[in-house]
Amino acid sequence: MATTLSQEDKHPTLRHDNTFDSMTSEEAIPVERGDVAGLLVERLRAWKHAVGYIEAYVSHTEAAHKVMAKEYEKVLKVCLDSPPPPRRAT
Repeated sequence: MATTLSQEDKHPTLRHDNTFDSMTSEEAIPVERGDVAGLLVERLRAWKHAVGYIEAYVSHTEAAHKVMAKEYEKVLKVCLDSPPPPRRAT
């Protein structure tokens, strides 16, 4: 829903131009006109582009996790090799 301000009262009024209830099923999903093969190629290229972004994200995340795992192993090794702190008598 969009709001508009009328000039007289400066209070927002609601407009119901493109709500779900005001649209019929024909308006909600437009009919594709034109070259179906061209449309399919366009959508496949867009899909390939999106998958490329996902692959890059996964590879960068994998590299970051690999670096962090090495750092965690170093910390764990230091913790295991160091003697325990002395206990205080209570």
